[in-house]
Amino acid sequence: MLTASADGTARLWDARDGAAGLTLKGHGDSVFAVGFSADGRRVVTGGSDGTALLWDARTGTAVRALKGHSGPVRAARFSPDGRRVLTASEDGTARLWDARSGQALRVLRGHERAVKAAAFSPDGRRLLTGGDDRTARLWDAESGAPLALLEGHHAGLRAVAFSPDGRRLASASHD
Repeated sequence: MLTASADGTARLWDARDGAAGLTLKGHGDSVFAVGFSADGRRVVTGGSDGTALLWDARTGTAVRALKGHSGPVRAARFSPDGRRVLTASEDGTARLWDARSGQALRVLRGHERAVKAAAFSPDGRRLLTGGDDRTARLWDAESGAPLALLEGHHAGLRAVAFSPDGRRLASASHD
């Protein structure tokens, strides 16, 4: 199990007995986002310092810093194949990164306010973001092209997801 904390750490726990495992220290302040790679070998964290950090889940060693956001990182997810990372930030952008090199591959612009939720489709070909502008946006992961604007919420979005078959989208809001 992986948790984020306002004390600037993320923690790995044994889900069977609740025993504390590794403490991941590297963000200057609150950690808002955490995620595992599909193989469980890596962890991504996003913090109020505007960075996302990639970690070795077995050793707790930070292996890469993803820098480029100018605001807190509110969501961070590995692609299904583990080769890319998607981050969402209060700076109004989402970014797609190469997980090996740390290079920014795409900057997704279109939300009018903070972006606080992000997800990969099960096949990794599409991205979904949600933000304080009360919209969800669907993107092509390869080109970064916008595919759909989804409206209807009356408050900012906090979570987005694809169904397991990738054919449906879900969003959650403060409304």
